[in-house]
Amino acid sequence: MKMMRLVMNAASCEPAFPETEEALGSMIANVTMHEIGHNLGLDTGGYDDGGHTTDKNNRMWDPLSMAEPDTHASPYFEYIVRPGDTMIGITHKYVAGTLDNCRIGWTGLTYRDVWSDPQNKAKGFVGDPAKSGVRGRRANDPNWIYPGEKVALENNHLRTQAYKHRFPGYLGDKSFTSDQIDTIKQFIAQRLADGKG
Repeated sequence: MKMMRLVMNAASCEPAFPETEEALGSMIANVTMHEIGHNLGLDTGGYDDGGHTTDKNNRMWDPLSMAEPDTHASPYFEYIVRPGDTMIGITHKYVAGTLDNCRIGWTGLTYRDVWSDPQNKAKGFVGDPAKSGVRGRRANDPNWIYPGEKVALENNHLRTQAYKHRFPGYLGDKSFTSDQIDTIKQFIAQRLADGKG
């Protein structure tokens, strides 16, 4: 929730919050249940093998599974490498929210995640395998990036005014599926049997 940011103008962003207490309460409850679900065994399977589903009535539904295009934000934020930059430094700044005023990376993002993103293998990007053909440049190693190259960073957190009270995936009544409930019960039973309570 703290990653929601509202674009105020071209130079600044502010945290964006739901406009009503009911919306905030619903979002907190559903996010909490979603994360508890992961901790109770729902961390594999699903459309991404991460325990998520594409079912909007399911507490494990992931908004990123939406088939319709997101017209409010580009899928990527493109950063131009500057002298002295490193992949790990760029990634750390992105996660900390200091690389760009209006964008922030997810907490677990690593430089290897960024490097392995297919977008970063495109022409002009840091992982472009063809750059080995450029004199003095090496490819396929995140330690070798050069000023002027682009880094594609997943841009799931850029929010515009239209998103101020629209939080896909976390509003409304939701429930786990019967299969997921069985998985949770099995996980708890196994933990108890192992004495890990």
